[in-house]
Amino acid sequence: MSAAPGRGLSVVAPEALAVYPLRRGETLHGLTYFSLRHHALLGSGLVSRWRHEHWGAALMLWAASIGSQDPAGTLPDDDRDLAHLAQYGRDVEAWRVVRPGALWGWRRVMVLDQDGGESGVRLAHPSMTLVVEEMMQAVERRGAQTSDALARKNFGRLRKKIEQEIGTAASAAAVRAVEAWLTQRGRRRDGASVAEAVRAGVVAQAERGG
Repeated sequence: MSAAPGRGLSVVAPEALAVYPLRRGETLHGLTYFSLRHHALLGSGLVSRWRHEHWGAALMLWAASIGSQDPAGTLPDDDRDLAHLAQYGRDVEAWRVVRPGALWGWRRVMVLDQDGGESGVRLAHPSMTLVVEEMMQAVERRGAQTSDALARKNFGRLRKKIEQEIGTAASAAAVRAVEAWLTQRGRRRDGASVAEAVRAGVVAQAERGG
């Protein structure tokens, strides 16, 4: 799940649909929140031109587009599906009453699959696209931070196992050497494998700078 920052909606040809920046499979499933640009909302045509029932349906669609749709930030271009997502269930006629306001600012775009082929036409909103790209970047940053923290934790655990075997402090170079030795042989980082690496002289050689 990745999106290049700042891609936005790009028109590929005057007569063609805009290409959505996220591709199929790039979702935000599992998140329990989304960013709301309240100043933009309060100054938008949605608020100035339409009534509360339109705002409510629009809010339901915004939440659905981020939390459950693929790619994130889009909506299906189908009134039956939209009625369901806007909490109108099967009452498509009631949905169509609020549709003009609820879909204020949304437009049809082309979605691509992971290989760059056309996957289908969906609806997108420029403001929602910006929100989704920012959220994607935040998720990626958190993922990188989590990965770094896990790597540090695993490094510390391996160091402790080495030190239990050699009875003294182990340098970072020795830990990296044992880690490489285990990886090359497809071995787990358990006590028996670490002990074998120590007996093979991996730690001693690393401490000598060899």
